[in-house]
Amino acid sequence: MKRILLLLIFFALPLFSYINLSTAEVHDRMLAGDTLLLLDVREVSEYELGHIAEPDGMLPITPANFPISSFVLSNEIDQLPKDIDIIVYCRSGSRSASASSMLDNSGFTRVYNMLGGFSSWPYESRVGGFGDHSGKWIDRYIDYDPALISSPDGSGSITIVNTAIPESEIKFYLELHKTANQNGLPNIGSGNYFRVTALNELGLPMFEGDSLILADSIGLSLSGDITQSMYAFIPGKGWQALDFQIVEDKFYRNETILRKWYYVGNYTPTSIVNEFQIEDENVEVYPNPFNNELKIITPFNAKISVYDLRGRLVKKLDSQKWIPDQKYRSGIYYIKVEYSDRIFTRKITYLK
Repeated sequence: MKRILLLLIFFALPLFSYINLSTAEVHDRMLAGDTLLLLDVREVSEYELGHIAEPDGMLPITPANFPISSFVLSNEIDQLPKDIDIIVYCRSGSRSASASSMLDNSGFTRVYNMLGGFSSWPYESRVGGFGDHSGKWIDRYIDYDPALISSPDGSGSITIVNTAIPESEIKFYLELHKTANQNGLPNIGSGNYFRVTALNELGLPMFEGDSLILADSIGLSLSGDITQSMYAFIPGKGWQALDFQIVEDKFYRNETILRKWYYVGNYTPTSIVNEFQIEDENVEVYPNPFNNELKIITPFNAKISVYDLRGRLVKKLDSQKWIPDQKYRSGIYYIKVEYSDRIFTRKITYLK
């Protein structure tokens, strides 16, 4: 009889290892700044009517949206990270329990099911899709012109071309925010911390560690005290000083590896500095202070030439970029763009 009773008790135990959390416990973890992935398994239409948002005064949190009923979760489950705590929620708790079991059976060991669902969530919420903060969606096949993404307080901005989208993606969402709280990062100084958020079409963060490798360069400019330097947080190395330039009291850095965290701190101006804006919406020039590359966006079949200060032809470009080699001296140069009987010039300063 005892043996039968033990067997009954054994089979009565739950067969899942995920952990149930109340809405208050989830909110407390968000307030504590824990690194979490909020996973909304409702349909897209439900998500857009309202979803969990960050506590007041904290950096934005965007739940990923993997609907379970329309099989997005089962089809895309391999995209989810296994090295982060995943908080699963739905409308009332039924679908999130099923989704948590699915994750459990797929080898995920850090799964938390939010009891009661979004209908029981009494805290901060937001309507709309992923692009509802201050950033923008960049689409490889639609957004041909470089996009400018600014932080809400105007303290920084990112200029990105659609060719920077990683080859595995069609589009992604990008935003920039400044905070005085390093949110668990090693302290390097007070204030002037910037966080970059990049999300794919399902709302999943695209950073691996703290870096996103881009297919083409992007430009990052952060306003701050020009007596300071710019640093990026690199996993395993901590805060590392970066090369950059100063234009009109703003820091500029172009890169193909975008970091999640930046800090503005002494500077040494270097490389190419734009001094005059070409007044034509079809011509844009972007400097890259790391490899002295100057990227020039022009209409098709435009002729691009480089001249020195005395008006002598230095080089005719066969592509939309100029990378000065060692033979070029520091000094003033002119970029000349010709197309459709129109001529535009840009004065630049090259510093070795």
